[in-house]
Amino acid sequence: MEYGDSYIILDSSGLVLRQTETEPKLTLLVGLTLKSIEEGKALVAEENYVLSDTLEILEMMTESEVYFKKIDLSGVMIKAYIYDNLICSGTPEAVAENLKNGGLKQVLYELYSQGVERGTITVNSDGSCAFNAAIE
Repeated sequence: MEYGDSYIILDSSGLVLRQTETEPKLTLLVGLTLKSIEEGKALVAEENYVLSDTLEILEMMTESEVYFKKIDLSGVMIKAYIYDNLICSGTPEAVAENLKNGGLKQVLYELYSQGVERGTITVNSDGSCAFNAAIE
């Protein structure tokens, strides 16, 4: 998680492991308003509900074989970056559902097969995905 000029390393349950100035090779979380950062304790953010949903998404990445390099939590809809210019947009719940049901993986495979590395995949709560070549 980016925090000013440094990064906060969290475990899968949201516990703060350490703070470092070296950018980690992990999914970067941005856009949260942090209230409490103490090593060995749970990270506290104003958007704790979004943080907990996003931590679940991070746990699902390996199982679903879909990996995000960055997740922006600053709006109602999260933006999960697959590449710098290929974004998955939706509520945390919709993104999680599409990871579980394999819909997002299927869309990404189709886009990859076509050489597409730019655009926005909007995931919906009904389990569907829609692609737009524009970056929103």
